[in-house]
Amino acid sequence: VTRSCLFYVLSFSSLMNFAFYNILLSADSCARPDKDSFSQQALMEMVIDGITNREIISGNFDAPSDVSEWVGVRIDETQEIHKIIWNMRNLQGTLNLQWLPSTVIEVRIIDNALRGSIDLEHLPEKMMHLVLLGNRFEGEISLTKLPDVMENLSVPMNDLTGSIHLEKLPSRLIKLYLNDNRFSGTVNLTQLPAQMEQLNISTNQLLGKVDVTHLPPGMKYLDLHKNAFVGETNFENLPRTLEMVDVSDTQLAGVIHHSNAQGFCIADSGVKAVWHENGEENKTDTKKIEKTE
Repeated sequence: VTRSCLFYVLSFSSLMNFAFYNILLSADSCARPDKDSFSQQALMEMVIDGITNREIISGNFDAPSDVSEWVGVRIDETQEIHKIIWNMRNLQGTLNLQWLPSTVIEVRIIDNALRGSIDLEHLPEKMMHLVLLGNRFEGEISLTKLPDVMENLSVPMNDLTGSIHLEKLPSRLIKLYLNDNRFSGTVNLTQLPAQMEQLNISTNQLLGKVDVTHLPPGMKYLDLHKNAFVGETNFENLPRTLEMVDVSDTQLAGVIHHSNAQGFCIADSGVKAVWHENGEENKTDTKKIEKTE
């Protein structure tokens, strides 16, 4: 076994209470073991291994109870794990998402104190919802290998960094919330999934020009505020379904027509709002214009 492979095994030494951790690794490479070869109990213990107060979930730090008895773990009629909900548990430490059982379709871990990186490249293929709002996760994330069936990815209010690539998102993705992090660089909004309805990338360190002429036809909510976006922007082709667009606290310029968006926030930007009242065109730079129906 190579030195790197040896390190891989030792990093899980605390988990070696079961015979299945006797994994034979090739001397030439350290291939990831097949998750389906492990029991769901074993996989879940690996998921929480980095959580320093994991007894809150598993009942005992060193001798976890049966996973069916864990807090926030939902079992379906086939006795397999399909949902994990750990909200406001004051969980601390790190999370190993790559070991989630293949049957999991939804994970919500909200308002805890978890930190470290998050692996979005090895999620269960059936996962549809992943919400990690309000933790302390850090580092870069990859959005190019998400599960094909994913509909909702929300990782706001963390400390995530790096660039965000929106060109290869799952075709079924409806909601994407990346706001209140430290993402940087430019963004491409011209290749979003056709079914997307909500996108929030506000309160980051994103910059450059943005093209909003090819948004998904059914988009309802677009939040770009509090970034370093700049330049004249064409808002003429905004989807008719759009209920709110927020470009406040940016350096974007241009004109948004009331017929193009039901509501919009433009404060502290170069964007002007235009709407028609009694056949006359009016302009404003007020903070917010809401739907009047």
